[in-house]
Amino acid sequence: MLTDTTRFKIRTDEETMTREELAYLAGVIDGEGTISVTSDRACGSLFACYLSIGNTSYELISRIKDWIGSGSFQEKKVKKNYYKPYYVFTLRGDKLRSLLPQIQEFLVVKKPQAKLLGELLSLTGQHLKFYQRLHPDMFKTCQRLSLELHQLNQKTNKLKETKI
Repeated sequence: MLTDTTRFKIRTDEETMTREELAYLAGVIDGEGTISVTSDRACGSLFACYLSIGNTSYELISRIKDWIGSGSFQEKKVKKNYYKPYYVFTLRGDKLRSLLPQIQEFLVVKKPQAKLLGELLSLTGQHLKFYQRLHPDMFKTCQRLSLELHQLNQKTNKLKETKI
């Protein structure tokens, strides 16, 4: 029930998000977000977990960054003059590790991706910053989770599921 006024720690000890804000954020992530991982094939065992949200509304992306208190915020260049400006918020590292479990109950579409990314983050230790080199024994597990995550994020899979 969203009437609970419990506040959740995301930013600092004093600044927190309500359940309503977490639920709203999860809805935005379901509709506009990407939960994924990138890997550096040249190094072979370098993974970067991230959450990104893109939208043409500066106010929306700015508010999300304010709620979370960290992460990057950038304006993407538009390819055509008649396109609206596009803004992207990206979160990585320990803040992502902290946020995922708190929004997971509210996610619908991206819940499987959040679960897989949570598993990946749990394998990389307590202090994942932007990239984490993995021990060779963990590499295969991370590679499998990464592949599953990429398959979930494929648009063609989403289209197949929605066929009537």
